[in-house]
Amino acid sequence: MPDSTLGLYENWRTVLAEKSSLDDPDVSYLAQMCAKLVDAPKQGLRLKVTASIRDRTNYSKIPRPTWFADKKNRQRVANKRSYKDSKDPYKLPEKKPCVTTMDFLYETLLKETEAFTRYSQSMFSEDDVPLKDPDLVEPWNKAMEYAKHNNDHELEQDLDLIRKAVIHNMDSYNKQSSQVHLMREHQKDNAQNLGALDDDVLPEANSSFGSFSELEEYIAKEFNNTPDSNVAWFKN
Repeated sequence: MPDSTLGLYENWRTVLAEKSSLDDPDVSYLAQMCAKLVDAPKQGLRLKVTASIRDRTNYSKIPRPTWFADKKNRQRVANKRSYKDSKDPYKLPEKKPCVTTMDFLYETLLKETEAFTRYSQSMFSEDDVPLKDPDLVEPWNKAMEYAKHNNDHELEQDLDLIRKAVIHNMDSYNKQSSQVHLMREHQKDNAQNLGALDDDVLPEANSSFGSFSELEEYIAKEFNNTPDSNVAWFKN
C-alpha cells in the first residue's frame, strides 16, 4: 500500500533533515506534524485538505538521496515500478565526494557488502554445500561417474550442456524476478499518480511479465526444453 499520511511526513522530515539540519524550520514543522498525526486517529482528527495540498506542493519534490530510495525499495512489496526516480538530482555522482553522513555510510555499506560477497563466493564451492538432497543428486552423480569411468566424452558433453542450461535458466530467473519485483514496487509507489506510471520507467524495472506466476510458468517451460548447444550462452 502507498505510504500513510504519517509515513509521508516522516519521509519528508527524514530527507530534509539529512540535507539541511534538525533545527531547520521546515524540519521542525514536519516533526511537529508527525507528532500530531500519531494520535490524530485516536482523537478523531485528520489533516485538512488544504494543508495536505500545500505540504505536498512544498515537500513532495524534495530530492531523495540514493540511500533513501534504496531503503524504500527494500520496504516495498508492491505491484508497480521502483521507488527510485530517474529524474532524482540527488543521486551520488561517480568519483565525487559524498555530501552527507548518510551518503558516506551508504557508500561504505555498498563497498563492504560487495567485498564480503566476493570473499564468501571465493570461500565456498558447490561441492561444499552439505544440504543437498541425496535422492535428487544421486542420478546426476551416477551419470557423471559413468561417463568418466567409461571415457564417454559425448555423455560428458551432454551433461555439461545440461549443467550450463540449468545455470543459465537459474540466472535468467533471478534476473527477471528482480525486474518483476522492481516493476511492482514502482507501480505501487505511483498508484496515486496514474500519469507517472508510463513515464521514465527505469530500465531495470521493465519486465515482460506481469506477475511472478507468469515468470515461473515461463521458466518452468524453459527447464523442460531440450538444451541447445548452438546458443550463445553455451559457447561462452
